[in-house]
Amino acid sequence: PEELSQSHPLSIMAGKLLPYWISGTLTFFLTISAAIYFFNIPGRASLPSLLLLSSTFIFAAVSLGAFLASLCHSELTFTRLSIAYTVPAFVLSGYTWPLEAMDRAGRIISYTFPLSYFSNTLRELMLAGYSPVLYQNSMILFLIATSLFSMTIMCYSHRKSHTDTKEQVPYQP
Repeated sequence: PEELSQSHPLSIMAGKLLPYWISGTLTFFLTISAAIYFFNIPGRASLPSLLLLSSTFIFAAVSLGAFLASLCHSELTFTRLSIAYTVPAFVLSGYTWPLEAMDRAGRIISYTFPLSYFSNTLRELMLAGYSPVLYQNSMILFLIATSLFSMTIMCYSHRKSHTDTKEQVPYQP
């Protein structure tokens, strides 16, 4: 761990999150393939469109998880916080019912969830093969992910500087 303590926080976070991003993207494609080939769910999306959307969404999801973990002092706190996030994300993202059916406050809150930019776009891609907001939503997801990843590095750096002075060791993602 001496080498690890001298590594740059960006290298540490990238090394921790890259396997999750790769496995998440691979799992997404396996799931989509199973849906299309085993369950005969229509799938008209092109591979590049799916790759763009899924990779940016998974980057945002992994970065969100890492950021939440960087705020928590224990695994139990992280688990509680991530579970508390899940229900509002599904309810307010347009995944369970259309954003157009929500009131103004619900729609405004929905724009804070990465799932909002993913679910409807994926549905459009799968059913029509095209989504007019694919590039826009992918860029928004990428910006969300980069912001969360940057904040995670800042939190980790701050915590690392405090643990170097023998304070409490934080829970790391």
